Amino acid sequence: MDALERVLTEDEENLLCYSVAELESFVQLLSDKVKADKEVLEQMKAEVLDLEAETAERGAERELYASMVAQAAGVSDALTEEAQTLAQLRSVSQELTNQTADSDGNASVRRDARCDQQKPEVDAELAIASYQHKEKLLLQERDQLQSQLQDTKAALAEAQLQQQNGLSLGLRVVPPVPAARGALTPNQSCRRNARTTCLLITS
Repeated sequence: MDALERVLTEDEENLLCYSVAELESFVQLLSDKVKADKEVLEQMKAEVLDLEAETAERGAERELYASMVAQAAGVSDALTEEAQTLAQLRSVSQELTNQTADSDGNASVRRDARCDQQKPEVDAELAIASYQHKEKLLLQERDQLQSQLQDTKAALAEAQLQQQNGLSLGLRVVPPVPAARGALTPNQSCRRNARTTCLLITS
């Protein structure tokens, strides 16, 4: 190897000093060196290609990792938003449940209130109807008593007139005039008035 380097660095005039066999050996050495260097270059080229492929693979992996990180960030944001939305939905659902419960309670209270309000109204209507019926009966009885009283007064007036006429003429005593049909005697009228008074007090 040192001889080859020496030959390569010598001048042309010095090369003429070597024999053909020596020059052929130098050429063979040079050819072997070139071949060896070529193999080294091919190996280095292969290594460079491997490094480039590895670099490209790592770049692709980095891009993939970056994409995965971006997707993870997007998924995280989506999950966060979904969690917030779910919390809002739960809050709204709870509020609706509370409002429904309050509405049902208010409706029940209103129904009870209506029932409580309607009950006195029904009782009042029944009482009014009962009072009106009693009033109607009392008015009918009053009219009947007034009619009987008028008949009794008329009968008494006629009897008194006949009695006065009989006394003035010196005739026989005129017998009592029978009461008008349907009229009450004074005792019956008193008993009837007493019963009416009791009914009014009872009602």
